[in-house]
Amino acid sequence: MKGIDISAWQENINWQAVANAGIEFVVVKLGENGRVDPMFIQHINDAVSKGLKIGVYLYSHATTVDEAIAEANFVDEQIQTYLDGKCPEMGIWFDVEDPGIEAAGVDITALCSEFINQLQAAAGVTSYYRY
Repeated sequence: MKGIDISAWQENINWQAVANAGIEFVVVKLGENGRVDPMFIQHINDAVSKGLKIGVYLYSHATTVDEAIAEANFVDEQIQTYLDGKCPEMGIWFDVEDPGIEAAGVDITALCSEFINQLQAAAGVTSYYRY
């Protein structure tokens, strides 16, 4: 299955060309630092209009478990607000590539685990979100 990830850095996407290239899904940047990506809704709507499956990702800056939990809560709020509480078919992705995370010397696995656990707790059922 072929997919791409996109954010506000990609403003003028030729969605027909994307579909013609055999792309089946798009992982759209939801946001970072407590802000929704400026192109989030437009990218979601455009991808869906071409029949593409969607996922969403959060670009993380968390360097503590508490920050990862806060980021999960932010994601949950945006899913509730913009996607009517429905997890995207291609799931929720937690992007932990920011250099500040590794530089802080934190346990990245612990951050990821807490992010996932918090999304599951926020949803009230473990099958609500997929990762």
